[in-house]
Amino acid sequence: MSRLSTFLDLSEEESENYLSDLVTSGAIYARVDRPAKTVSFSKSKDANDVLNEWSGNIHNLLGLCEKLGHLITKEEMMHAAVKSQKSR
Repeated sequence: MSRLSTFLDLSEEESENYLSDLVTSGAIYARVDRPAKTVSFSKSKDANDVLNEWSGNIHNLLGLCEKLGHLITKEEMMHAAVKSQKSR
């Protein structure tokens, strides 16, 4: 809250009132923790959104693992081909 007051060039009480007006009007989203004197501007995510994001990340990770497996197999095949040509 003190840093926000510095940015706004207002006292902490004036900053809190200004922030409250902005939240009430719907211009921004914020949560104020008065005892800790902190302000959070990020919305908490719905459980479904968190699971969908996690699912997407796992899907991307599995795709990368599959690609890595293919690259390793390709490298092994190239190494075996070079080795067999040298032995001839």
